[in-house]
Amino acid sequence: MYDYASEFSEGYGGVKLNEKYGFVDKTGKVVIPLMYEKTGFIFRNGFVSMMLNGKWGLINTKGTMIIPFKYEESFAVFEDLATTTLNGKWGFIDIAGTVVVPFKYDRAFRFSGGVAPVRLGLYWGYINKQGVEIVKPIYTDVGYFINGKVKVTYNGKVLYFDKTGKEVSE
Repeated sequence: MYDYASEFSEGYGGVKLNEKYGFVDKTGKVVIPLMYEKTGFIFRNGFVSMMLNGKWGLINTKGTMIIPFKYEESFAVFEDLATTTLNGKWGFIDIAGTVVVPFKYDRAFRFSGGVAPVRLGLYWGYINKQGVEIVKPIYTDVGYFINGKVKVTYNGKVLYFDKTGKEVSE
């Protein structure tokens, strides 16, 4: 019946038909019309990223627009913030559409444990949910925090930081 069907998440499955995307419930009933150009396919915390007229926005499980369709890229909501791009720069918005972290980064990834990796130019660092750089973007390689610390690389040297930005031992 569909050209593609995704796994179900939070009770909804993404479907594609004739290059348009929407969602069905577990009975197969279309609950979000097949009118979108792209989708993130996975609901997280009741929200999913969708593309309409070449721009990304966020809808809820009822299909109601939560974040306007004006972003170049948009990703799933983690810790109540979505990573998005505007005018070629990355930042974070909350589910009310308020810019929480300004669009100033060259790349950013999702929040995890209250921190997110961000890149300025060629270098990576970390910010907290208020947009404060807790680890300055001077590192060439970063990852996600595991057990309260993260491994980074600086001039070929491996260092570890905690979530306050303090250097710690391995």
